[in-house]
Amino acid sequence: MNKCIQLFLSAALMMYPCGLHAAEAGEQYALSRAAAQQAVCQWLNQNGYSYQIFPEPGGVLRLRSSSQTGDPWQLALRPHSPLATSVAVSSAGGTGKNAQLAELLPYLATVAAGSKEVSRPREGQQQQDGIPGPVLDQIGTVVCVRAGGPGETVQFTGFFIDKGLILCTAHDLGTTEEVSIVSTMGVHFKGEITRIDSQRDLALLQIRNGPEQMVSPGDGRNLIGMGEQIFSIGCPVALRGTVNTGFINGPPRRLHELPLWQADIEIQPGSSGSPVFDSNGVLIAVVKGRHRVSPGIGFLIPLEVITDFLQEKSKK
Repeated sequence: MNKCIQLFLSAALMMYPCGLHAAEAGEQYALSRAAAQQAVCQWLNQNGYSYQIFPEPGGVLRLRSSSQTGDPWQLALRPHSPLATSVAVSSAGGTGKNAQLAELLPYLATVAAGSKEVSRPREGQQQQDGIPGPVLDQIGTVVCVRAGGPGETVQFTGFFIDKGLILCTAHDLGTTEEVSIVSTMGVHFKGEITRIDSQRDLALLQIRNGPEQMVSPGDGRNLIGMGEQIFSIGCPVALRGTVNTGFINGPPRRLHELPLWQADIEIQPGSSGSPVFDSNGVLIAVVKGRHRVSPGIGFLIPLEVITDFLQEKSKK
């Protein structure tokens, strides 16, 4: 019996009196509660954390530091649905070992994306489940965007193309009064719309401070082969860091003079604005949307349109 299960059983006999805080915030991952627990325990064990598990009503699990030395910390795993779990991290002190807890969240995003490896793959190395390492390396460039005004909020995807500069689709920004950004690391930012091009369905958002990691459209690819495998990273149904794979399954199309790639790839509400990469992690397109009748057919804004959009910005 492994350490995680042993602690779970012992904790079940000594229910911790502290209840779940109703307003406790967390990040959602496409993992069942059991899968999230397994991934969290594995990460904690491998990184030398001692902990106890306290089950709470509603299927909630709370993991607390068991060491008497050092700053206390705790994790809360709350079922969001049978296939999604919210994970909240809180700790006293942001330095030393507790600062390492921040690395747990991108790890869970990687697990949710299908990775079974604890460490990130080396450059050029592919994981066993078929998601190339260079693609997984781009997860940190992707953000969830929430936009809207009083009474209505829309969630979609964007990604950093420069320090603090985010590229996304424009069709959800029409009457936006407020924009908020959530990075893969779970950091929240207030965003500002700096440019909207409704014809190309592209927009730029600005935040004050962004991560150093970004996607370079200048290093992207324009030509994509029929049948070529592609990978999108986005926030479908607010599940940030989700990787979907598919392939180009039709010739280029035109919609109101906008050229589009047709692809067989899963696209759900919230996927618009997701960057699309080839197997080498090179940007090739941005997710625009899906076919209204055939959900298995998606449409992508090609790199040449992105390049034209950004070049017009640089001339102004």
